[in-house]
Amino acid sequence: MSIPSFPIGVALFGVVYFGVMAIGNFVRAYRKKEKFFYGSGAACLVAVVVCILPIFGQYLLNFIILIILGIVSAAAYPKAKKMNEREYAKQVKEVDVSAPLRWRDFLTIATMLKLASNYGVLKATLFYEIFIGAIISSVFFILGVSLIDIAKWLLLSNIISSIIFYRNINKALTLYR
Repeated sequence: MSIPSFPIGVALFGVVYFGVMAIGNFVRAYRKKEKFFYGSGAACLVAVVVCILPIFGQYLLNFIILIILGIVSAAAYPKAKKMNEREYAKQVKEVDVSAPLRWRDFLTIATMLKLASNYGVLKATLFYEIFIGAIISSVFFILGVSLIDIAKWLLLSNIISSIIFYRNINKALTLYR
């Protein structure tokens, strides 16, 4: 039984995505003087390596690095959660929820706070998941990923991220208003 070839387009998407995330985290760490973001940026760089290794057939090494990255990420989750809560609290205080949505807001949590304040947290969460899912699914489709694989990714990733996102937005709006 042979291992199927890894789609290079998906790997390149992962390299670009995690590369941009790494740069963003390093810039954020420098600007906010938060060491945590350096670690997050380093994790994104490791994710870049994880995206590249399957292209060269290094599946075992890829699996080992992915498991280690998962363990480190799980250990860092409590600190990341606290930092997100602080960021959401800051955003809740700064965002004028009665102001109309702007295109620039879609790059921040401001859009979700405005939507959640006006339409409810559940509808904002659904919008967020559909919006992000549509963008990433479109990229995967353009890269030639099968519709079945896209559907599996949407099902798995959106369930987990929806729960986390819903809890974070709900907590931010109830505690920090």
